[in-house]
Amino acid sequence: MRAPDLITDPAALAEQFRTFVAGHGPACRCEARFGDFSVTANFHGFTPQTSYGQALRPVRHAAAPALTIHVFDGEACGLARPRLAWTLPDFGPKRVVPGWSSDNRTVYLLRGENGLAVADWQAKEAFIWMPSSDAVPWYERAAPFRWLFDGLAARLGMATLHAAAVGIDGEGVLLVGRGGVGKSTLALACLGNGFDYVGDDYCLFSQASTPQAHALYSTAKWKKDATVTPAWLNSISPDAVDTTQQKNIVFVDAAKPQSLVDSLRVKAIVIPSIGGTTQARLEAMPQQAALPHVITSTLAQSEAGAAPLVRAVGHLVRSVPAYRLHMTRDPQESVSAIRDLLAKASDAGRVV
Repeated sequence: MRAPDLITDPAALAEQFRTFVAGHGPACRCEARFGDFSVTANFHGFTPQTSYGQALRPVRHAAAPALTIHVFDGEACGLARPRLAWTLPDFGPKRVVPGWSSDNRTVYLLRGENGLAVADWQAKEAFIWMPSSDAVPWYERAAPFRWLFDGLAARLGMATLHAAAVGIDGEGVLLVGRGGVGKSTLALACLGNGFDYVGDDYCLFSQASTPQAHALYSTAKWKKDATVTPAWLNSISPDAVDTTQQKNIVFVDAAKPQSLVDSLRVKAIVIPSIGGTTQARLEAMPQQAALPHVITSTLAQSEAGAAPLVRAVGHLVRSVPAYRLHMTRDPQESVSAIRDLLAKASDAGRVV
């Protein structure tokens, strides 16, 4: 078989994929919410079982998508890996390949999947090549395209945050901080107590008249060896296990469908911390002191530019109050503290 032609720029890479799509049959397709927008994902060479759009939040009334994503199982499609004329200085520490990216197009090297991708932002299309569906790790199946959504969110005036979001009657809190501080544990404990659920790890943030957290995924994850696990999780079997991160995964749309909401109005930022107290309590903190807790892990994981992300988070922390939640080993106490905080917000029209 003749080796693929050498591709020398992102536009040619996108065009090669576009030509392949035009000459081949239908794909497994899903349409998903993206804040007030939608995205479409087409899985070429995948079966309904091997495609990985299940974790995306379905859209109810699809308009023209903000982005159409084409994912290729190279082996099943007979599509060889494109040969690119990139060199070592083109690469950076993350997936984005700076030497091959611009405002109009972004190229990604998917090291974990041994794949690559290109987003043509003007054409509102993205193309993802993988050697086979077997190369898709479970962290990608549980949170599909997060690395791609960073760039899309920035171009739509939003931001993807490394944060959990839960609430009551449309009003909620963002749970923020580095991995391991208890965000997922607290979010899942709230979920088990009937709270509205946007996400336990990632969400979309938009700033209109009021800050809003929008759902990205319908999954929840918790560590297999967690010292504190909300009781309701002990009575269910995980839908999957991410062996690379040693996390259990459950699809919330099956386990707790009544709790899934599309968005919440953000009334406060909460930074959980575990240990050193015998009773869960909230401690007000200066808004600017909350900034590093929101931005540090988000920035470390984001594939978008730093400047717009810092501006968005800066606007967020100036808009709502921030609290440190000192948690005990009993998650129910922390759930009660969040419930009381939201009750005050509902009664007063703002958190006091």
